[in-house]
Amino acid sequence: MASSTLVLKEPKATTETPIFLLFRFNNQRLKYSTGQKIHPRFWNEDKQKAKETRAMPGYAELNTLLKSHIDVSHDIYRTLINDKQIPTLKKIKAGLDDVFKTPLQQASPKEFMAFIDNFITTSTKAPATVLQYKQTFKVIKDFQQ
Repeated sequence: MASSTLVLKEPKATTETPIFLLFRFNNQRLKYSTGQKIHPRFWNEDKQKAKETRAMPGYAELNTLLKSHIDVSHDIYRTLINDKQIPTLKKIKAGLDDVFKTPLQQASPKEFMAFIDNFITTSTKAPATVLQYKQTFKVIKDFQQ
């Protein structure tokens, strides 16, 4: 049976710290970044969610997002089981990435370079700004090689 836990990277930090999803199944553990941060004083460790306080106005949205990470991880696991596939850390992580990562975060370096090139050619910025973009793009291409 699969289980999920939300934990802080540094529970005793004095500044905001990342929130991780720990997904456990078949004696395996996936540690997945939710991409969210919170100050430990606003974290309810027992309930594994942000404290409901006016000092942290976005707590409801954050808690909803964190719950969706848990729900999606369990959905991915159940789908693999129902499709008679062996759940692996790699498959579950890939499923979470498909749902939560933006296309640019998943893009390969070639796609990134194409994105920059397209951004420059379709830019409506001043000619001097576009020239700076082109110079920066050339430096990135040189560095890549």
